[in-house]
Amino acid sequence: MKNNLEQITKRTRQYWFSDGFVEIVNGVIFLLLGVYFYVQYSLPSGSLWLFLLQAGFVILLIGAIFLGGRLVNILKTRFTYPRTGYIGFRTPPKANRWISAGLALLMVILLLALFNATPISLNWLPATTGFIIAAFWLISAARVRVLRFYFLAVMSMILGAGLSFAHIGVLQGIAAYYSGMGLILIGSGGLTLAKYLRQSPEIDENPAIQGNS
Repeated sequence: MKNNLEQITKRTRQYWFSDGFVEIVNGVIFLLLGVYFYVQYSLPSGSLWLFLLQAGFVILLIGAIFLGGRLVNILKTRFTYPRTGYIGFRTPPKANRWISAGLALLMVILLLALFNATPISLNWLPATTGFIIAAFWLISAARVRVLRFYFLAVMSMILGAGLSFAHIGVLQGIAAYYSGMGLILIGSGGLTLAKYLRQSPEIDENPAIQGNS
C-alpha cells in the first residue's frame, strides 16, 4: 500500500511538470531578472533610480513568484486540463509556506550580502547563483524524477561558473546568467510543451453526431 501511494504521489508531481509551463514561466522571470540587473549596471552610481531598483529587489522577487504561479495555473487551465484533466493539490500547511518563504528570504539576504563583500567574492557571484539554482533543480529532480531537471542543474552550474571565470563584471555576469538561464528554461519548457501538445490532443466534450447508420 505504501509503495502504491508513493507511486501515485510521484506520478502526480510528474504530471504537474509534463507540459513545460513551469519552466517557461520561470524562464520569463529569469529574463526579467536579467533585464533588471542589466539596468542596474547601466545606471550611474548614486542615481535615484538605481537606489529604488536595489531597494525594491525583494518586492520584485516575491511579486514575480506569486504572479508566476498564477500564470502557470492560467496556462494549465487553457491548454493542459482540457487535454489530460485536472489534478488538485492539497494546500500545504501554513507552517510549510512560512518555512519556504523564510528560506527564499534567507537566500535573498545571502545574495545581497555578497554585494557588500570583497571584490574577490563578488567575482564568484554568478557561480554562486548558478550553484544555488542548480541545487534547486537537483532537489526537484530527486523528488519528481524528471530527467530534464538534471540537465537544467548542469547548465546552471556551467553557465554560472563560466561567467565567473570570464571576469566580465559582477552585474554584467549576473545579468548574463539570468538572461542565459532564462533562455535555457524557455527552450527546455518549449520543447516539452511541443511534445506534450503533440501527444495529448484536446478532448472534444461535444462530439459531433456521425450520422445515421
